[in-house]
Amino acid sequence: MAEKQMRTRTLTILQADLVGSTTTVSSLTRQEMTDYIEEVNQQITHAIRQFGGDPFKFTGDGYLASFESASDCLLAAQQIQRNMSGRNLTIGDKAVGSLRIVAHTADVIVTEGDLLGDGVATVARLEKLAPPGAVYVTETVRGVCKRAEFEFEYVDTYTLRGIPDPVRVYELKSHEKLHSENGVYVVVSDIKRFSQLTRAVSPEVLEDYLSALHRIHRQAARTFSGVLAKILGDRVLMTFQAPADAVAAAIALQEDAMVHCQQRPDLPPIDLTIAITGGDVYRFAGDIYGAPINDAFSLASRLDDCAIVAEAGVFQQAGIGAEMFVPLSHPISEWPDCHLQLVACPRS
Repeated sequence: MAEKQMRTRTLTILQADLVGSTTTVSSLTRQEMTDYIEEVNQQITHAIRQFGGDPFKFTGDGYLASFESASDCLLAAQQIQRNMSGRNLTIGDKAVGSLRIVAHTADVIVTEGDLLGDGVATVARLEKLAPPGAVYVTETVRGVCKRAEFEFEYVDTYTLRGIPDPVRVYELKSHEKLHSENGVYVVVSDIKRFSQLTRAVSPEVLEDYLSALHRIHRQAARTFSGVLAKILGDRVLMTFQAPADAVAAAIALQEDAMVHCQQRPDLPPIDLTIAITGGDVYRFAGDIYGAPINDAFSLASRLDDCAIVAEAGVFQQAGIGAEMFVPLSHPISEWPDCHLQLVACPRS
């Protein structure tokens, strides 16, 4: 049996732990638990990869990632906390646990798919000391980060089990700043006449309907490397880094909606209108803003049932499914160059 290759590197290790996750998961059904884990995992892994990190281990309710840059690690930690606080994650009427995050820079032993050494043990010990919603960092992280970019507050010096030297710990203070993301592709879906639907069905049917709606969006975001950024009842906002992924996700949403209607004829049909736009977006206080988002919501609200519309720029860059798009027969004044894909309604 071949021995695993090992080497030592200096990395910044991030550990994120879901507070109260055991209690939360024990109260969920199997499907709710699956949705819960997928939702949280998506928010965390996207932020880690966005700032160049490597998510190398998932322990059920904890996440371990490594970063070449300590500053990038802290930017990822801040983004994770923003994502989680902004989503207000709930499953049914149950609120999910918050996160506590710890970061430490140290020499670690790198093996195939894992990291070993005191550096990894340090974050595991410190994680239990961090309060919910906090980001704790060690002196080594504070020492190599750009002080102008971050603010730290001394917490205490701890003697940790199995760690030879005391560890000075600081809390990364969060000051809400506007963060921009350039070249993002936005997918917004909407359901026409949703208010009428809510008055026509029982709360139990509505719950099943919305659960199915959210599930197909989570599946599309996960399959095409996107982020489910916001759920507003019957309207859902997703973001993608590539135009082809945004278009593919929109098409998959319509296909999954049709499958759902075939499998659940006892529920109302999911008749989605979907708009795809692109441009720069901004994050602030856990929320997301920008002209592409406003445009997508406005476009989606003006479409016929089961239509997908893409801005001209998205259409030209997507590179897939172009033969499925045709110019709008009745152009919208604000977007004269939009292209529309006609999709059969789930009920047809």
